[in-house]
Amino acid sequence: MALSTGSDWLSWELHGVEELVDRLSKLTNAIQGKAVRTAGRQASNLIRDNVKWRAKQLDDPSTAESIAENVVVRYASRTAKREGGAAFRVGVLGGAKSYVKNKTNERKQRTGKQYATGGSSENPGGDTFYWRFVEFGTSNTRAQHFMMPALEESINPATDKFATVLAKEIDRALARIR
Repeated sequence: MALSTGSDWLSWELHGVEELVDRLSKLTNAIQGKAVRTAGRQASNLIRDNVKWRAKQLDDPSTAESIAENVVVRYASRTAKREGGAAFRVGVLGGAKSYVKNKTNERKQRTGKQYATGGSSENPGGDTFYWRFVEFGTSNTRAQHFMMPALEESINPATDKFATVLAKEIDRALARIR
């Protein structure tokens, strides 16, 4: 297994799964995609559960908001199309509230200003836009990482889960073909 990090993502490659790839190639593209998505989602759910557990340790019980309740797994269709295969994201519901610094926002003089995140207070854990401040810290508070440590801790179990579920899905699909 090899880890490679980018500016805002982490990916890994599986090595030593040639037998699985050979068996997977016997299936149609649609069945291959379904098997890989099923395995990817279950592996991502392991990471999600670890992130939820860590976020629950940081959540303030005296408030109505809960970062842990807003941790979700989403299928990343653009990344999947660009990279080929299946891609999932583990993240927190409730977007950023500040305009990013780009040419359009600078031209419209919005950079640094805030906007409403319409509907985020209706998330299961309430409006948890502040999760980034907890994860990365601010100039006034230290970072209390819960996302990256959860990923680092869960990467091997998630990889094992992916390989196990993928093998089971391939066997199931091959049994239907025969």
